[in-house]
Amino acid sequence: EASSANYLAKCWVGSLHGIDARVTGAALSLDDRMLLTAGMDGNLLMSDVTQEFHNAVADALAVSAAALQDKAIADAEALRIEALKKKEEVVEMEPEPEDIKDPSHYSIQQEKIQAEEDRRLAEAEKKKEELRQMVLAIRKEFEQLQSSNAELPPAEQLGPDEFEVDPELRVLLE
Repeated sequence: EASSANYLAKCWVGSLHGIDARVTGAALSLDDRMLLTAGMDGNLLMSDVTQEFHNAVADALAVSAAALQDKAIADAEALRIEALKKKEEVVEMEPEPEDIKDPSHYSIQQEKIQAEEDRRLAEAEKKKEELRQMVLAIRKEFEQLQSSNAELPPAEQLGPDEFEVDPELRVLLE
């Protein structure tokens, strides 16, 4: 760890991009032998890179990555503990709701059952109304047929018994 940091310090002597200029970008060539840097001073510099330099950078990055990972784990744990403390504070601040003791009030379960029953009744009423409307439409059509039949000459008219579709139905209904 210390040797790779020492090697990196030996790699760069002096400033690459002027005294106060910062490096704004860096890239390696496709064969990883050349390093191209861009600086705030507007210059592009190309430098040879050795295998020893690659190893030193890799070691330094590994140390930095491990340190960052340890810090991220510690920060996450601190946030989790803080969230738990806040949750405990909220629970302590909220008073527990009192039970409803009035016998005329529904319980939540009774309310759900009543709502379901009300929904079923409303649905049944809707179906009944639809059926009533259908029967009303059929009745009107039947009355129009009777009216049309009455307007025909007597020889072409149908008798009342011929309008009965099922004579046994009348017996059942009476």
